[in-house]
Amino acid sequence: MFRLSPEIEERMARVAQYTSEQRAIFAALTDDQLADSAKFWMQYCDAPKRIEPGRPVYDSTFWHAIVPEMIRRLKK
Repeated sequence: MFRLSPEIEERMARVAQYTSEQRAIFAALTDDQLADSAKFWMQYCDAPKRIEPGRPVYDSTFWHAIVPEMIRRLKK
């Protein structure tokens, strides 16, 4: 059976812990706080800047149609 090195296993454990903590933080936010956080984090993402609005691909639809609509609805 293939075994990972202890260093890689340690790194994977740290990533899993960080991911768990981040999910808990965002799960505890109100809808308004979550919408504000999404807008904040989106401005630092590369994907929306690389994907042209209106291009018929999944990423473009997600970043330029679905996420903005989700934020708009959460901000009600």
